[in-house]
Amino acid sequence: MKICVIGVGNIGMRYVQGITRKFPEAELYLVDNPARLKELGELDLGDTTLLESVGDINVDIDLCVVSTSCEPRLEIYKRCLEIRPRYIILEKYLFTSRQQFQDCLMLDRVPTFVNQWLYGSKTFDCLFEKEASSVTLAGSSWGLACNAVHWIDVFQRHMNIAQLAVGRDTCVTDVVPSKRAGYEEIYGELAFVDENSNKAFKLIDRSDDCFNGVMEITVDDQVYGFDYSQVTLNGQTLSKFPYFSEIFGDIAADIIDTGECHLPRLEDSISQHLLIEEVFEGLDHRPNIT
Repeated sequence: MKICVIGVGNIGMRYVQGITRKFPEAELYLVDNPARLKELGELDLGDTTLLESVGDINVDIDLCVVSTSCEPRLEIYKRCLEIRPRYIILEKYLFTSRQQFQDCLMLDRVPTFVNQWLYGSKTFDCLFEKEASSVTLAGSSWGLACNAVHWIDVFQRHMNIAQLAVGRDTCVTDVVPSKRAGYEEIYGELAFVDENSNKAFKLIDRSDDCFNGVMEITVDDQVYGFDYSQVTLNGQTLSKFPYFSEIFGDIAADIIDTGECHLPRLEDSISQHLLIEEVFEGLDHRPNIT
């Protein structure tokens, strides 16, 4: 098995850890800048080839992962397509403009998935044993711009919504500097509605930490707690939340063995990202997110 990871920073290393845990004999091809490659060369990563460019790859790749910031992602995706791997995974948030999303859809693509992995973690299955019609996620400083697509995917699939649209209650109250230097985040409320039923969900992010570090997920008036380690109800643990590196090996195995996995296909993910882009178009400027 030959797997390429492009961009081996913090998130990229989680992919590497997941791969090596599941497939210790996998051949890894890691692509990054010279300084990062020097750091990687000092680590014990098994059967690893370090490269400065995707174009330097001269073997057939089973799975290619693009884990860079979003600015260069479309061009890197094009370079990945040139070497024709069997499958590709792109990190979210995908791109930096609506035009890039449109350009991407025009490409001659191999099967491509996007790393919106929360649904596949099965952490939230216990909240939706009965089909829900109304859901609200509320918390403080959780990344409403860059992480909304994770939750859109979770709720859209668990609520069986085929045609999702931005709701009238959507309101961005502030655009602020992100925790990552040079980027921005938003506070406010994003509302989404099913165009074919009365189902709806909201994503709320507030600047004041009135939630004490615990997000609230309200499913048809039942309030659950979530702190990125577990889902709770009245102080009782309902499910545990895994680390991404713990489950990525299984995701990769599913893709390579069956051509399918719990990550959304690129086409479905783009439709979810474009809902966020629609919100951004109502602002004075598009926030610089990654």
